[in-house]
Amino acid sequence: MRTLEQLENYLVGLRNENRNGLMEASKNIAVTQEAIDKAQDETATAQVENNLEAFNKAKDKLWTASNSLDFYKRQHDTLKKPIVSEEEGKKLFDEIDNAAELSNEVLYERARNLVNELQTISEKVLSNMNQGSSLYSILQKDILKDNRPGHMKEFKTRSNSWFLKEKVEAVSRNLEEEF
Repeated sequence: MRTLEQLENYLVGLRNENRNGLMEASKNIAVTQEAIDKAQDETATAQVENNLEAFNKAKDKLWTASNSLDFYKRQHDTLKKPIVSEEEGKKLFDEIDNAAELSNEVLYERARNLVNELQTISEKVLSNMNQGSSLYSILQKDILKDNRPGHMKEFKTRSNSWFLKEKVEAVSRNLEEEF
């Protein structure tokens, strides 16, 4: 199975090859049309000059250029058609879907591991907050022996500690819902 990058290289290669072919065919059509115009002028000049040899050469050039123009127009028309069949297109769509899904599965697994790690960190932060509050209480009541109402110092937590816990839980829920 090809990767997304390989598929991109393949599809971009097909597109570029087709574009280059169209440009080349268009250029050849323009050059050949100029050759036809020149051959027609030469034919007319040879006719006026009553020069059979020049006339035949000009007619040969005109015949060759006309056939070449027909060839390049057909080539151009062919290049304007779909590059791959409809069936091949469907297979390529499926292959792109499968390659993207496979690539995303690897990324989703990494995301799950990161969320698990963030949950562990969040739990440690919460544990530290609880431990800090408990230590404040021990220091205030048991060490300083200060039990007066209103004099209790409260352990100050950073607002982002709770924010971290809430965000990690939200991400975890979203990840579980998706997968």
